[in-house]
Amino acid sequence: MPNIGVAQVERLPASPAKKARQTNLELLRTIAMFLIVLWHGLNTGILNDNNLISDNLLALFLALAIVSTNCYVLISGYFLIDSKFKIKNVLSIWFKTLFYSVTIFALFFALSPYSFSFSDLLHSVFPVILQSYWFVTCYILLYFLFPLLNLIIKKLSKKQFTVLLVALLLVFSIYDSFIWSPDKYFEPLRGGSLLWFVILYFVAAYLKLYAKKLVSLNKYVYLAIYFVFSVFLSYFNDFATAVFNRNLPFDFYKYNSVIVLISSVSLFLFFSKVNIKNRFANAAILFIAPLTFGIYLIHNNIIVIKSLWTVLLTPFANSAYTPLVALAVSLFVFIVCGFADFFVNLGFAKLKIVDRFLGLFPKTIAKINALYQKN
Repeated sequence: MPNIGVAQVERLPASPAKKARQTNLELLRTIAMFLIVLWHGLNTGILNDNNLISDNLLALFLALAIVSTNCYVLISGYFLIDSKFKIKNVLSIWFKTLFYSVTIFALFFALSPYSFSFSDLLHSVFPVILQSYWFVTCYILLYFLFPLLNLIIKKLSKKQFTVLLVALLLVFSIYDSFIWSPDKYFEPLRGGSLLWFVILYFVAAYLKLYAKKLVSLNKYVYLAIYFVFSVFLSYFNDFATAVFNRNLPFDFYKYNSVIVLISSVSLFLFFSKVNIKNRFANAAILFIAPLTFGIYLIHNNIIVIKSLWTVLLTPFANSAYTPLVALAVSLFVFIVCGFADFFVNLGFAKLKIVDRFLGLFPKTIAKINALYQKN
């Protein structure tokens, strides 16, 4: 989702590189982060069991939001296919993650009545290594791999790459969606894994390099597909309960399910064809998009998430207005975290923390970059 003060389309949040940024995909990045906030809020037990209308709306919100993580990886793959490895990008992500993890732990330790374990301390000091933020860990690993992935893509013919991609999707998306078993060999952790990130990277690269016919449709066709599949997904669990009593051999409610994959790609293709001409809108998007990584790191911190949604959403769990409250609270969290990250980014930019660190090991950094950029 680093320097994380200045946005960069290559990476999850942003980079110091002064490249022309595609506002349409920055808008997708921003919306996807709001959906991630909403997803985390809805998955903390606030779904209303007593109000059918609320249940249906909340289920639809979940279905619309589940594509967000896939979209982030698709954006990254779409741009990294034409990019060069830079260790500075990795360090920017790592330092920003470490800063928030340690700072939040210190604040809660000093100001809150909660007791903390040694495990909490370790996860706060080593957030990337111990996967306190699983997405960040997977993304950094993907970033280290992307030069090799690009080499594989460029060495394969279009036919060979198509065969490879189809085989991967058949096994790790389609098969994994329909043949459910807790001990099967082909379970990529419901899409929360490096394996699935690599597959999404290949999907994004294929869309950019070869899928001219697929990306030539009217953008509203893709938007319609996204909504249709989301509606299907939102009602699927109720259907499964009524007809099969949930004893199903298939599972669509995960990042790597074929339904979620189609929805994710459709939403990505829709935004890839959006043309934003309004100067104010462009400026607003380019201001907000670089803040999304910080929004993720703050609201999804392992300590914050323990109490955040319980305090903000649980009191409204049995209300007929739960869906509206969920949207409002998610927007509030998005804005507050974004506001905080804006000032943190100013501090990072002024102190030049990453640049100062890189300046301590110039020869080593140059060798690492050169090693990755060979081919």
